[in-house]
Amino acid sequence: MKPDKFTVHCSDSANGVRVDISEIRQWHLARGFTDVGYHVVIQPDGEIQPGRGLNVVGAHVKGANEGNLGICLVGRDKFSKAQFDAMAKWIENVRRIYTIDPWEVYGHYEFPSAREQGKTCPNMDIRRIHWFLSTGDSRGLLPYLAEGKV
Repeated sequence: MKPDKFTVHCSDSANGVRVDISEIRQWHLARGFTDVGYHVVIQPDGEIQPGRGLNVVGAHVKGANEGNLGICLVGRDKFSKAQFDAMAKWIENVRRIYTIDPWEVYGHYEFPSAREQGKTCPNMDIRRIHWFLSTGDSRGLLPYLAEGKV
């Protein structure tokens, strides 16, 4: 699989509380997945935990996993600046390796299958993520920052 896009998710767990990738893996195995569905899980402290290999098809967007790298921010609707910074750095590094267009970053809610399932994940306007990724300006993330400041 050659990655050509990223999809941002949330763990739909308590904001600011660590949920190790091993626990998320168990949730996914219980649903019949062969492994954790995401390629990375980003903890509230900014730690990036690897999931599926970048060359392995994920299981995070029904009907749209081919070439799609899944990023899970731990939390429900408020995330730390450390999480956003870690995500930006990871996306930029992977984007350069695979020459992925910088605008190929989506929120899970943007896919038809997610809308059909009533998903709002990652519970933020992905356009604000695009702005942050392209400019480094985190002021647009303010509504989603756990710290309530940039």
